Order: sequence, then C-alpha cells, then structure tokens
Amino acid sequence: MSDSEFEYDSAGSYVYESDDGGSGDDGEGPASAASPPQRDAPLYGEQGKDYRVFGPDAVRAEIAAVVRDVASVLEVAADDAEAMLLSCSWDKQRLLERFTERPEQVRAGAGLAKAGSRGAGAAEVDGPEADCPVCFASVPASEMASLACGHGACRECWGEYLSGQLRSRAAEAVEAVCMESDCSCIVPHAFVRHVGLAAARGSDPMALLTSWDRSLCRHFVEHSRRLRWCPGSGCDKAFQAVSAGRDVECESCGSAFCLGCGRGAHRPVSCSMLSSWLEKCEDESETANWIIVNTKRCPKCGVRIEKNQGCMHMKCGVCKHEFCWVCTGDWAMHGQKTGGYYACNRYTGQKTQGRGVPGSRPGKKGAGASALDKDAEENLAKAELDRYLFYYQRYSGHMRAGTFAAGQRERAQQRMAEVAAEGLAWVEVDFLEQGTEVLLACRRVLQFTYVMAYFMADGREKSLFEHLQELLEGSTEELSELLERPLEEMDRRQVVNFTRVTAKFLSQLLEGVDEGLVDGASGAGAASSAASSAASSAAAEEAAAAKPGGAKSTSPSGKRKPTGRARQRLRAAR
Repeated sequence: MSDSEFEYDSAGSYVYESDDGGSGDDGEGPASAASPPQRDAPLYGEQGKDYRVFGPDAVRAEIAAVVRDVASVLEVAADDAEAMLLSCSWDKQRLLERFTERPEQVRAGAGLAKAGSRGAGAAEVDGPEADCPVCFASVPASEMASLACGHGACRECWGEYLSGQLRSRAAEAVEAVCMESDCSCIVPHAFVRHVGLAAARGSDPMALLTSWDRSLCRHFVEHSRRLRWCPGSGCDKAFQAVSAGRDVECESCGSAFCLGCGRGAHRPVSCSMLSSWLEKCEDESETANWIIVNTKRCPKCGVRIEKNQGCMHMKCGVCKHEFCWVCTGDWAMHGQKTGGYYACNRYTGQKTQGRGVPGSRPGKKGAGASALDKDAEENLAKAELDRYLFYYQRYSGHMRAGTFAAGQRERAQQRMAEVAAEGLAWVEVDFLEQGTEVLLACRRVLQFTYVMAYFMADGREKSLFEHLQELLEGSTEELSELLERPLEEMDRRQVVNFTRVTAKFLSQLLEGVDEGLVDGASGAGAASSAASSAASSAAAEEAAAAKPGGAKSTSPSGKRKPTGRARQRLRAAR
C-alpha cells in the first residue's frame, strides 16, 4: 500500500474519518455524531435476502395458499382440505400419499363425513325440539349441531366446550375431538364457524372466533418445516430462513434467536456444536455446583468479591487492588504496553487429546495397565477438566455480563424517554442506546466464541481466531467501562467512536468465521485469514485513535494510520 493512500492534516497528525468518508465525531454539532454505528455487514442478516418475516395476515395467506393447492389437487372443498391438512400436521406430501391410498380413512380421521353424505353441522332431529345429551336441556331443533360421527349437542354446550379447549390447550385447541367419550372425531374449522361459539356464556363470540383463528395460525407455524415463531413474549411474528442456521433479530420485540434450532442467537458456533456444548454442561461430573463460580478471591488480600456489573476490570473494596476478573491478573498488566488489553483469552494449560472435539476421548486402559499409565490417564483427565473450566468460566462470565448489558440498554431507553418528555433533543443521549446495543451483541458473540475455541484444534487457524477474539474482547471491555460511567462524566465523542470501532471488530470476527477462517489450512481459508488479520489490524489502530490522546499514534511500521477511505480500499481488496 503506497503512502498516497494515507491522508494527513496540515499539522501532520492522523485524521480520524468514518467509513462513509465523513469526518469523525467531534462531540459537537449536528446529528451525524449520534448516527448509528456502521457495520461492514449486518449482524443478523438482511430481510428478504437471508430471511423473511410473516405477520398474522401473511401466515393466514400461507395457510390459504396451501389449502387452495390441496383442494385443487384432491378436488374437494376448501374446508375439507383444511381439515385433512390439520389432521396430517399440515404435511402436504403426507396427506396426498395417504389420500391416494385410503381416502375415506383420511376423511374420517379429519372429522369429515364420507363423500356424498351429510357432514358436520346442523343435527338431524325429529320434531321441533330435542334433548341435549350434555346439559339435558330441551332446546329448539335449530340449536342442535353434530359432527360427522353423528354425535351432537346444543350450540351452547359446543360453545362452552370449544372455549375451554382454547383456554387450556392454546394452539393445540384446533385438534379438539368430539365430546362423546371414546370418540376421536376431530372438530373441523368449518364446524367451529357454524357453531359460531355464540352460545358461550358471558363471552364475546367474535373474540372467541378470533382466538380460534389465531390458534390455527400458531398450529400451522409450529408444525411447519419452513417457519418458526419469534420466541419473544407476546410477539406474533413468524420467520422463514433462506439460509440454514441463520441468527435473526425481531424488529418488533428485539428478540435474537437462531432459525435453525430455535435457541437464542449463538453465532459463531453451529447448532450441532452448541448442542454438544450444552450436553457437556449438563454432565454432572463436570458441571457440579462448585464449577459455577459466583465469587472470586482478591489475589492480593484474599477477600471474597462478587461481580455485579458487566466490566471485567475489578477493584477490591478492601485493599483497592485492581485486577482482571477473567484471569485474576494485575490489571496494570492488561495495557497496550504489555501486549494488549486481552492476552488472557488463550488457554495455555497441559495438552489433552481430542481438544474437546465430541467423541475424541482418551481410551480406557485395561485392567492390567501399569500404575504409570493410570497416573497418566488421571493427569489427562485432570487437564481436560481444567481446560473445560477455563472455557466455561469465560463463557459464563460473558453470559452474566450480557445480562448486565441488557439492563444498561433498558436504562438507556428509559433515559431517552425522559429526555423526550422534557422536550429536549433525544439525539444528545441516543448514543447510549446505540452503544449498549453493540455491547449486548458483543457479549452474546463473545460468550459463544469460547464454545468454538473449546472445540477447535490447536494451529494457525485457532491462533487467528483467538487474535480476532482478543481484539473484540478488549474493545468490548473499553466500551463497557465507558458506558458504566455516570452520564454527566461521559465523553460523548469517545463513546460514539468506541461504539463504531467495537462494531467493526464484531463484524470482522463473524466474517472471518463465515468466510472460512476456521476451515483448516486451505488456500481460501488462508487468504481469508490474511484479509481478516489485515482488517483487524486497521481496526485496532482506529481503536487506539479513538482513545483520549490516541490521535497521533502510529502503526508498527512507524507510518501514520489510514483514514476511512484507505480502510475502505483495504476491505475492497479482501
């Protein structure tokens, strides 16, 4: 890269620039200083490219499309097609195969009458009145209704029964069967509309019909292979993944989750890797209560300290000693002069076989094994347990710090609401919400980077991964400390700049993994690793520039650091 790609101001100092070519945040002036931090790539993908979002109306449209298709192929009424799909858990292919072989059996299982016979609806009654077999009341014949099985009751009893199913079974209420004992005839949707639920005592019939329709939609999504409900409390959005294993964030409620397994967002680890990790964490031999460390001793005076905030920078209230919560090392040894803020993210313990990869355990020795072999086996087991604890404690630490960051976000949102109520410009404090959003995303990703590191084999790829992890972790801790300060003591410019820089580190780590950083020593993987390393170095220099007094720092070669346009060229060359 030539010197012409670097820009300097008239005084020869480094000029901090944003990626879009604009000037860096100077803490004054227009809303550009409070604009959202720019990411090289969306953290959770782009709607329409990686996933689609379905509201209630869109889900109903999906149901209607499937019903129309089946009704056309089988040449049946739409209500019948819907009932048969419901009985087959909305599996269209399964329904078509079963209907071709045994059509009458499929119809009966869906609560439908034989083709050409009387179906569910008004009951056949001799005379103007009839006795309801459920409440034993004498009612007009028009008030009686029966299923295809022939079992009937008055509309009021049907309404009470179906309302109770909604209250007790939620989405599964649409699988309700006949009230008659030992009868498994399903209540079709058309029958629910016919009865109208209008006779349910003390209830709004339209509200109950709406609830039944909502349950039908929920049942459709829960049994779909393509769709998944947002796990947010009370959220009615459904998601469809375009690419497998994609993490998404619901714009309606803010929930982040994986479309592949339905668990919370867990990039950069795969669903299968996370399952292996969670199974390991459930093993009582390795995750007894004593492993879950809620307190640590001060390395200087020995007093027990409980961590109650998100930052890893601890200060003993007794002796005032400052240390790192992760490694308990002296915090003074975590500075730039000593190799970076986070050199404690790498496991350097005794080598163990298998490196934690599922299924690769030291082989069991036979009964005649020597005492030396048994000692070696015990040492390996102890080393493996120690290695597991190393990664688990860091995984758990970021999980707890993420919980604290979520609280910070809520407080920032509350503060913004207070500012708006006071008639002030919310742009003056919205940098808090932006910062905590990035902090929360970083904590979540860092939590699972230790799961990935646990299963990775030692080598160049793991070293590069840990380098990106180290950069992100250090920048995250800096941002966390800045956001924990009282509002009146915050440097707005510094928070905005560190938010932007930290978001870049986050994108670079995720891109490195997605592009094959940990896929082995292939040519593509090596090229990706080199590009990620170069990009992370540029971001690291930018992070140094974002600190107070860091505007004139230089690169290791002695040259001043690149501007935003130079960094754009660097990314374009990757």
